[in-house]
Amino acid sequence: LKPPTAQTARAVDGLRAAGRLPGAALRWARCRRAVMAEDQLHQLADGNFDPAAIKDIETATAVYKALRLQILRDEVHERNLERRVQKLRADLDVRVEDVEKYSRAVQFEQARGSDQQHSVQREREVRAAEQEERIFNVLSQVLYAKPDGASEPKVLDTVMISFIRPEGHFRYNLAFHVDTDTTVADLLGIACRYWGVDAEDHVLKTMASNKCQDDLLAKECFRPGEIAQLRLEQRNRRPSEPTDDELKAIRPRVASRKKRQKERGYDGALTAIVNGPKQPHNYGKELRKMGGAYFLLRKRPVKPSEHCAKIKLRDVLIYTALAFMTGYTYAVTHPNGNSYWFRRGFEARLDIPTPSAPSFSDVQTHGQMWEWLENTLPSLVFPTGARGTDSLRARNQLLGYVAIRMQGVRAPSSPTANCRHNAQVVQQLEHRNASCPFVAVGEGQDEQGTLEDVRTYWRQRIRQDRANNASGRLGPHYPWRWASAGHNWQYHNIAKISGRMQSYDASGYTVEFAMNETNASEEYKIDMEQLRSLGWVSNFSRLVVVSFTAYNINYDLWLANDLIFELVPSGLIIPSSRIVPFRPAIFETRNELTLGYMGFARIVVALYILISVGIVERQHKIKNHKAGCWYHLSFNGICDLAIVVCVLTATCWRRAALGVGTHSSEWYEKALDLTGRNGFYSFSNMAHEYWSTYCLDGLLMVFIMCRMFSFTRLNRTVYFFWHTYGTAMKGIAFLIAAMALMILGIAFFLCTIYGPLDDHFSTYVGTMLQIYRLQYGQMDNTLLSNYTTYIAIILAANFIVISFFTFSLFVVVLTDAYYVVHLTTAPGDAWDAGKRARWFVPGLILDIYQALFAPPPSLE
Repeated sequence: LKPPTAQTARAVDGLRAAGRLPGAALRWARCRRAVMAEDQLHQLADGNFDPAAIKDIETATAVYKALRLQILRDEVHERNLERRVQKLRADLDVRVEDVEKYSRAVQFEQARGSDQQHSVQREREVRAAEQEERIFNVLSQVLYAKPDGASEPKVLDTVMISFIRPEGHFRYNLAFHVDTDTTVADLLGIACRYWGVDAEDHVLKTMASNKCQDDLLAKECFRPGEIAQLRLEQRNRRPSEPTDDELKAIRPRVASRKKRQKERGYDGALTAIVNGPKQPHNYGKELRKMGGAYFLLRKRPVKPSEHCAKIKLRDVLIYTALAFMTGYTYAVTHPNGNSYWFRRGFEARLDIPTPSAPSFSDVQTHGQMWEWLENTLPSLVFPTGARGTDSLRARNQLLGYVAIRMQGVRAPSSPTANCRHNAQVVQQLEHRNASCPFVAVGEGQDEQGTLEDVRTYWRQRIRQDRANNASGRLGPHYPWRWASAGHNWQYHNIAKISGRMQSYDASGYTVEFAMNETNASEEYKIDMEQLRSLGWVSNFSRLVVVSFTAYNINYDLWLANDLIFELVPSGLIIPSSRIVPFRPAIFETRNELTLGYMGFARIVVALYILISVGIVERQHKIKNHKAGCWYHLSFNGICDLAIVVCVLTATCWRRAALGVGTHSSEWYEKALDLTGRNGFYSFSNMAHEYWSTYCLDGLLMVFIMCRMFSFTRLNRTVYFFWHTYGTAMKGIAFLIAAMALMILGIAFFLCTIYGPLDDHFSTYVGTMLQIYRLQYGQMDNTLLSNYTTYIAIILAANFIVISFFTFSLFVVVLTDAYYVVHLTTAPGDAWDAGKRARWFVPGLILDIYQALFAPPPSLE
């Protein structure tokens, strides 16, 4: 746009004044003001701007905008310049750093060359010194060695005399030829004349500081094998007492060694203790009578322990991570004690008696057992119309069948069969149907025949159920047919079970009732009354087991229930229960999959402990002159090996038994037996495996904590206590063995006296538990008060022998070991801030720091 002329500008001003300014004229006016503002801006930049030239607001606004735009341009230009300067400075820093790095490298190479030259020079000097010493030793051997194979004894013909002047320290050696008639006086005179000293003020002595008499022949001054060398020394004319060495040299040789020791007494031994023995084992017998002084003198200086070098920060972090993963695994799988409350709910319901039957734990006779089976059990497991709150079905789902399994012994073939020591008594009681059945169930002793009466009744019941369209009420097991342990394990997963009296296999007669059928409770009572009347459980029965499975949707836990009745031949029934919560599959949800990955991480940590930590520990043993296998027998080795075994066993076992294969829904359908062909399926063995794996995790946590406690040996006080227990271990083992023998004796005594009177003392294990309670005063005093004489003996043996005598010896052993460790162990220097920093910071970071910030080596 061209700038307007003066004539155009005047025309525009006139039109504006008249108020008739068209659109084109307005644009020309604006252009004129912009041109004027631009001119004024150039004038302002040149310093020739006159503010009076601004006539209106529009021109001032245009000037202001132009100035504002110029300021913004200047700011942008300034920022661009600053960025460029910063970039140039960064490039300069990089180049300076490169220059410094290359300079340090050059200095290091130069210093390394000079250091190599110095090391080569020192090595040459050391080799030269060793060669000179070797030459000197060889020449000495040649000069003073006797020729081999000499047929005649060597005649002394040369004597060397050494002399050191009083004002100097240099020794002069002079060799003299002697014959058989040369005396010490002749040698003394010749030597004194040679060195220019007075013979009256000097004397000749052997190298053993023995003075040679003047009238003594030169060849008689030396003992056999002694170096023929004499020392010319200044005579001491002051009287002095002879030293022990001089007395020993001049004393007669007829006295025996024992006589000399007896004459000297213990003064020599005490002198040796204070000043140190001048010859090894001079006073061995006397020192042995003085406790540990002899062994303390013979003990070499203790080398400072290097146990801190094998304790690495990474090992502490790895063991800590393993402990965290183990604790997290248990916390996620067992939140808030859910397993306990689930199990406790069933146990509490079993302990509630009914008007027609006692509680489960109070059953003691056959009649009470049948009353509990006929009345209490159906109210617990079968559906009722009211669905009472006391029923187990009120808050849980009972899956599939309830199975009642019976085991019995074979009836004797004759009244005296199986009788060992009482056959005559049984023959006399034959008219009363006396016999000797087997006491316990065992291989070849259990009943395996067919129960015909039960068979007839059961077939009739099956036909009735089919007629009433209730064929699913009974399971496929027949109570009249005996099933072997292998059959029950293969088709019903029934495993061996342990009671209080003995262990029982999976064989027996089994009856199954579906727990989810309508009117199952009344039909069950009819069947049990009939089985009772038919003698399904007889005097030859030894076991009745009630088994069923439950599931709680709130806890997402299953429960395997085995209610055991052990039938003792005396008529007593011993009830016990095995109620175990579990999960049949543990790798289904996202959290469970995370725990699975954590299990693999624990395996990696276990392999690191087995390989890396094991190598370091064995090398530490070898460095201390011990066999590397001693690590595996030490406390740390046992803990590490136990950690590896527990991790691998628990993870692999859990993965194989509970993690792969069948889903929870499939186990649910298997327990319900929707087809009605498989019958009862036991989950007791699976529940046992489930809890066994977590028991291994608990044991694993114990070993991890013990191993982590060993890292506290970095502290000097903990190190002393650690070695105190290690030193005292032999004495402690002896005391534990002695205490165990005494406790076994007391247990045998108590089991003999109180075994027939109380259930707690009927077995040795129970008696040991009662002895443990006796240490804290928790034993039942009512029972013990029946035999006051015996209880007095027991209390005396417990509190005097065990509590006072044995525990006091433990204190004595530990105190003695503590002082021995303080005298014979050196834990090393205390740690300063530098050592702590080197322990905490990895070596790679320290090397990088030293390479970057360490001062360059000097070139001097």
